[in-house]
Amino acid sequence: MNHTIWKQAIGALLAVLLTLGMAACSDDKKSPKSFANTDTDSTPSTDGDADSDSDSDADSDSDGDADGDSDSDADGDTDVETTVLEHISIQDIDLFQSVQVQLVRSRQTVSSNVPVVAGRDAMMRIYVATDTQWQNQNIIARVTLTAGSGDTDVYEASANISGSSSENSLSSTINIDIPAAAMLVGTRYTVELLDAEERVSVGTEDATRWPTSGESAMTLQVTGGPLRVVILPIRWLSDGSGRLPETTDSALASIENALHTLYPISELSLEVSAYPMDWSGALDADGNGWETLLNEVTNRRATDGVDGDVYYMGLFCPMEKFYDWNDPENSFCNYACVTGLSWQVTAIGDSYLRASIALGYEDPDTPVTVAHELGHAHGRLHSPSGGADYVDSSYPVSDGTLDVLGYGTRQEQLFIADQYFDFMGYDYPQWVSAYTYSALFDTITAVNAAFRYLTPTPKAPPTIWRQILIAMDGTGSFGIEIALPKAPSGDAVEVDLYDADNSHIGTVTGYFTAFADQPGGAVWFASTFSDATIAVIPEMELRVE
Repeated sequence: MNHTIWKQAIGALLAVLLTLGMAACSDDKKSPKSFANTDTDSTPSTDGDADSDSDSDADSDSDGDADGDSDSDADGDTDVETTVLEHISIQDIDLFQSVQVQLVRSRQTVSSNVPVVAGRDAMMRIYVATDTQWQNQNIIARVTLTAGSGDTDVYEASANISGSSSENSLSSTINIDIPAAAMLVGTRYTVELLDAEERVSVGTEDATRWPTSGESAMTLQVTGGPLRVVILPIRWLSDGSGRLPETTDSALASIENALHTLYPISELSLEVSAYPMDWSGALDADGNGWETLLNEVTNRRATDGVDGDVYYMGLFCPMEKFYDWNDPENSFCNYACVTGLSWQVTAIGDSYLRASIALGYEDPDTPVTVAHELGHAHGRLHSPSGGADYVDSSYPVSDGTLDVLGYGTRQEQLFIADQYFDFMGYDYPQWVSAYTYSALFDTITAVNAAFRYLTPTPKAPPTIWRQILIAMDGTGSFGIEIALPKAPSGDAVEVDLYDADNSHIGTVTGYFTAFADQPGGAVWFASTFSDATIAVIPEMELRVE
């Protein structure tokens, strides 16, 4: 992932950049690369403005009310009579876990391809329509959830309604938080509007209840297991410092918050390896040397013998400071730098490539980069923003902004679609698009099914596959060897093999895997000819000795 500071100085983030001070590897500091404001001491905003403060508390109230005054009752008991209103109606209903899922539009059920994840906090948003006789008053919305067992949960929120709802104004809708424990497969729901003051009305239920009779289905899906990530600390020996990345509770909490927010998961297993990896190689801010370090993390994952659904994330601090314009000699990232690198994984079965690296400073940049690089390890290309290369041509918005509204159940903030960018691009501020969110869900469920819950079938003995590592400048070198039960995925290329006397001893098929954020990658070929010391790939005009 590329971090280009001068680009981020343009626009709304300029003020942040001008206040940057000195920052050490272990220091708390400000950064222009935060995907969302997560200040825990600020008052949540409900107006949807891009600069609103947010709340990162994972245990959000289940009352759905901006002022925190409404209550939920798991037993379904309430002291509010079921009454109806005139001159107002339920018009639309959305459900948010990170992105907008439309349930009802113009009082018609709609289907959505965006997954609703069981066991994950949600917010139901009720849009109302009013006529000319409507007068400003407080309204209660009541959501009743009925599980497959028949048990019911009731959640309520109140709002002062002055007129019809607007999609980009969170305060114009009635918003009800639903805890993860109530989000069960097979759940059905109803929504009612109640008069919060008079408790009586002479209206009809047709307009103030959804559905008019009975219950609506809420289609929830499961991922089949947690997202499993191992943080591999890399001890930096290149300068003799033995510097380690930040893995404090607060640093890990920031990564956990980013992954829970941007990924469609109900569970996250985030571990720190007890055995750091030493590194004494060269590595530059412009990307040179990154492929060698990524290769070592890939090899470490293989030698650790972890399960196929485990993602390795190597974190490191190559200099004392991430960036400090007043002290560039001791800062890694001044003006522009690479902040992470991953393989561009294309097949569910290529578990050996579930390895990525990123700068590990305790900085808002780190959790964003971790989420971005893990996105590549889940098969995601770049969204088209910030001059990113290797762009996903199917991304639905040409400038890389969001395709639907976003909402953070932890941040209690609305993210307007054309004001935020997908986190797989390079522009800021960032959130997650429905396109990326849905694709991540498909990969996570497929990986969990393939490596955790399906009965394994007998496999042939593994083959040793040799690697030709290709740097960003196009040069190659022999790399690691990995035992694989089947051929790797990737583009097939012919590899001519020669012995030490430069005699041709055979031709084999190799498979090319690209890096996600920069040129280069690796060609993997079966070690059929153990005496080969020279490899030539004519298609790439590459000779390796």
